[in-house]
Amino acid sequence: MPHSLLKAFTWYLKAAEGGNQNAEETVGGMYLRGIGVKKNKKMACFWFAKYGNPCKNIKSGNGSSFGINNIFEGIGGVGKILSNK
Repeated sequence: MPHSLLKAFTWYLKAAEGGNQNAEETVGGMYLRGIGVKKNKKMACFWFAKYGNPCKNIKSGNGSSFGINNIFEGIGGVGKILSNK
């Protein structure tokens, strides 16, 4: 896993733990897709629920409904990041 993704996850997690709603959604998406952290649907569900998004919406497992593709748009998008794992 690239160090930059782990670092990004760490900072988003700190913001989410501090109550930042955008970060809560982002952390949920990162857990769902395994970006910067090992995939964990239970933790994704926890963070999406804190954000106010019911866990039943994560069945697809792709995170696209949570804007995860837009989070990393500036560095080539999720597809590029995942292909560099």
